[in-house]
Parts: sequence; C-alpha cells; structure tokens
Amino acid sequence: MRESAAVDFLVVAATSSEVDWIRRELHGLCLVCRHPWRLEIGPIGNAELGLLECGVGEVNAGAGLAWTLSRIQPRLVVLIGAGGAYRNSGLNVGDFALATEEHYGELGVRTRRGWRDWNAVGLPLLQGSSDSKPGCFVVERRLVAKFRNLAHESGLEGATLKVGPFVTVSQVSGDDWAADLMSRRFDGLVENMEGAGVAHVAQRFGIPFVEYRVVSNYCGDRDKRNWDLRNSLVGNQRTVLQVLAAWEVKADGI
Repeated sequence: MRESAAVDFLVVAATSSEVDWIRRELHGLCLVCRHPWRLEIGPIGNAELGLLECGVGEVNAGAGLAWTLSRIQPRLVVLIGAGGAYRNSGLNVGDFALATEEHYGELGVRTRRGWRDWNAVGLPLLQGSSDSKPGCFVVERRLVAKFRNLAHESGLEGATLKVGPFVTVSQVSGDDWAADLMSRRFDGLVENMEGAGVAHVAQRFGIPFVEYRVVSNYCGDRDKRNWDLRNSLVGNQRTVLQVLAAWEVKADGI
C-alpha cells in the first residue's frame, strides 16, 4: 500500500454493513489493503477520502485507527455507524446523533459502594494531559456545528438530529435498568462500542475527530424485531457522504 498518503477525510466504521452503501456510491474507491484492516482510498468531489473498516469494539477500533494513521494522514477522522439511544434522549429509531464528547463508559473504579470515574486512580490516559475528565474526549465545537449545519442542509428526510454525549461500552446495556444507569452516569444520548477508542487514538495523533450515528434501537431492548439496522444504516451513510461532499476543505486545515 502507499505510505504516508494524504487524504482529507478518513471515514471509520466497525462493520461492512455500516459502509457498504458508501462503497457502492463512490465508484473511484481503490482497495489499498485488506489485512490486518480493510482500507480503501478514493475521490469525493475535489477531496480525497479514506474508508476504514475497523471491527467491533474499542480495541479493534483503536488499533485499526492507529495502524491506519501511521500510514495515511487525514485532516479529519469521521466515525459512523449504528448506536443505541437511551430512552430519555428524545431520539427514536431512525433518528441521528452527533457526539459533543465521547466517554469510556466502564473506565474507573468499581466497589460494592458504587462506581467512581478514572480520577479516583490518578493516572493520565494521555501523556502530559491535565484534563480533569480523563475518560472523556471532547469534540471541537466548530466541527460539531459545521457537521450539524451541513447535515441539516442535506435534508434528513423527516428524522431528528440531536447533539450530545456518547458513551462507549464493552458490555452493552441489556435491559432498561442497565441502560438507565449508564445514561444517568454520563447524561448520554447514545451508546456504542467504538467511539472512545477512536477519539482517544485520534487525539494522540493530533487529528480532529467527529462521530455521527444513526439510532438503530433503544438501549436495553435486545428484541431485534424492534430494530431497524438496514434502513437506518443507509440513511446514515447517505447523510455522511452528502456532508463530506459539501465540506469545503481549506489549504491550512479542515
């Protein structure tokens, strides 16, 4: 594969179903690597786009992104895919959510008296970081605003778009009690399994990051008859492609 290639956008998703529609629409995509992670590069308008299928979970996502960023240099990392909405988020299946921050949902200290965040340990997650919220990665406000505005301009086909905190977990919330616990702990909108890992690695490399997900189900609802993965994922990819095609890339940054 080509080394140190410069691209404008790197779109990251856990599974093929979360990027297959984009693959079909972008006819100029070139497969540059299949193993250990699938990476494709091609044009989108006047810009260059990379497409990384990283696998499910924080380790796959973080390791896949680190491997990719050692080989290509994107201006912006865009994580996309499905997520579960917390019941009090105001989101319905088919709606969209844009992260203002990503939280490691389980990073901290657990005792019989309850859970405490990573501050209780006192060790930084990022060398040289003095962040008082070490398990939280904040998305730049200007990027959130720009993505949100372009998404609305693209047309959301009647769906709602909300912005707010996302929560990354290794154990998905399997019932309403578990979902409510995580929602209250972080005031979260959406639960997922990759976001904090991608945000963490992007920050280490100094690459801006945004995360845009479609609601495929409610957290705590394991009855997949109530889910809508196929239609939701097409809508998510369509919006992302329209946003990035309309995004004006500056010579000195994103």
